[in-house]
Amino acid sequence: MSGGPEPAKVVRCNRLAEAVWSKEQCTGRGTVLHPQGGHPVLPRRPRPPTVAPMRRTRLVFVSLLTLLAFLMASPAEASRWRAPLDGTLRVSAPFAPGAADWDVGHRGVDLAATAGSWVLAAGAGRVVYAGDLAGRGVVSIDHGGLRTTYEPVDPSVSVGEQVFAGEVIGRIAATGGHCRCLHWGLKRGSTYLDPMRLLRRIVLKPL
Repeated sequence: MSGGPEPAKVVRCNRLAEAVWSKEQCTGRGTVLHPQGGHPVLPRRPRPPTVAPMRRTRLVFVSLLTLLAFLMASPAEASRWRAPLDGTLRVSAPFAPGAADWDVGHRGVDLAATAGSWVLAAGAGRVVYAGDLAGRGVVSIDHGGLRTTYEPVDPSVSVGEQVFAGEVIGRIAATGGHCRCLHWGLKRGSTYLDPMRLLRRIVLKPL
């Protein structure tokens, strides 16, 4: 077999090519000779890695879905609450609680209003109180962990009634109180909170 490679060497070369996927290890020209007939056979090339790109694509897809869910949820969260009065709100007295429950403080906000103005539910919930309390008409609504109160109000709702955000719950009562206003309160359990936080478009800290 003058002029051609020895079959034993060709077999070893083919095995080496399949083991390390290298053209140069065999002939230096990127081909391997078949032991029968001398026909050139190209060594098989390894498949390009696909796992890492697929993981990156999956991570990008999940990130986009998370961002889309956040953007869709923000308007829904913002529309869950509304002001208890129509029109532009004017705060007569801001939320200023004392350091302790027994300290003197203002555990709510006073919103300027005239007697007879409609009072609206700030959010959907169930009426848990509607009547007089210490000589003032009061409506209290449970929102599933949060509770809002409104006074002085002549209630138009009853205890146990389900209300939606913006539903009329009464009118500002004509009283000889300290101001012509609606006192609007918010509590979580026994903790007083600033009800104006409900009206922020995006709540940065949990209530």
